Amino acid sequence: MVDKKVQEILKQSKERVTELLMSKDIPLRNVAMNLYKYDVLDAAEIETSIKGKELNKEKVRDMDMNDLRGYKI
Repeated sequence: MVDKKVQEILKQSKERVTELLMSKDIPLRNVAMNLYKYDVLDAAEIETSIKGKELNKEKVRDMDMNDLRGYKI
């Protein structure tokens, strides 16, 4: 009985987390790409990234899609 309840709670939690992440897909990808380009972001830069705006700072590396083989972008 307890195992079934725990399994149901875990299943519901997974569904909620998946839905949340999918609803924030583009902002999360923007932050991830800027972390790749700049290595470090402060709070204001994260907010700028979430909004999809360009950051005004020097890049550590350019975004080369060949470097990202195997990653889903």
